[in-house]
Amino acid sequence: MFKDTPLPLWIGAAAAGILVLAVLLSIWITQPPPRLTGTPLPPLTLLPAPTSTPPSPPTPTPNAASLPTPTALPGQIAPGRYVQISGTGGD
Repeated sequence: MFKDTPLPLWIGAAAAGILVLAVLLSIWITQPPPRLTGTPLPPLTLLPAPTSTPPSPPTPTPNAASLPTPTALPGQIAPGRYVQISGTGGD
């Protein structure tokens, strides 16, 4: 594919590429540095540290005598009752 391309074409393409790079490099080098205007931005934003949570007011303790005792009817599930689980496939 590239065997049929004459050598002067390759030399011309390389010279054009070098010329474009030289122009871009000379423009980049001759540019003055940007002027800083206003307040410069810090490279890092500092966030304030978290503060401690203020203590909550004490919760009044309920009187044990005023609380009703929960009672479960027979056949109901309740804390402290024996429950047998079956039919899970792992019996």
